[in-house]
Amino acid sequence: MGRVEDRQWVGCHPVAARLARGNWLSLMMAAMLVSGLMITVPRTPASATNMGSTQGCGYEYGTSSDLDPDGDGRPVNCVSWANNRWHAARPYSFGNQWSGIDTAVRNSLRDDYDPTDLVAYWITSDSLPDVRLWDWYYAWNVTAWVDCPADNTGIGYKKPVGTPGWEEMRWCRGQIARFNANTAGNFNQTGRDWVACHELGHTVGLRHPEPLYQNETCLDYPHPVLLVVPTTLGHDVGHINQWY
Repeated sequence: MGRVEDRQWVGCHPVAARLARGNWLSLMMAAMLVSGLMITVPRTPASATNMGSTQGCGYEYGTSSDLDPDGDGRPVNCVSWANNRWHAARPYSFGNQWSGIDTAVRNSLRDDYDPTDLVAYWITSDSLPDVRLWDWYYAWNVTAWVDCPADNTGIGYKKPVGTPGWEEMRWCRGQIARFNANTAGNFNQTGRDWVACHELGHTVGLRHPEPLYQNETCLDYPHPVLLVVPTTLGHDVGHINQWY
């Protein structure tokens, strides 16, 4: 699997608790930044639960995650399960365009996901990582997205094919998480931490919650009138621990 880096056993410390140490003004500005810049969101099917894989991934079209199949100006946001509890994220061209996003992802792996039943970590030497990280100045007005592209390194299902609910149990190894410096490069660290937590959640099967704008989890989108960040990831942690 390669050399494990930044592997630290720490207490449960979700992104919101970490961010809450900032002053009130910085929290207010971060909420406004995140909500203001995430103008257009990727396509994600509605669901009764916020756990489960989604369809319309890059591999289904035989192309990469830079995919806009219907020309509506948005890439596909594809949620997938991880194939097991060992969850390695590897930077490729990452942190060079969006300053500080690499630190945010490392922090989220350590503070948000590793304290769950996942073993989540940053690595630079794994040839088959679970998640590949990229940042660039992409044309779309979308902050970040995740896909299971055509060049994934493994796909399978957590339930036997044909049994009830199997379509929402697809795992993907070699997912790509892309972060768009063109729309969010001026986020402060609070905003970057939120986006990192959000996208990493999609790589382990977490969808957007329903309804949105409840300000309860980093998988949500912040509402413009909200002045504080979420205070818990308990619901998401419960989903993760149930399946990993």
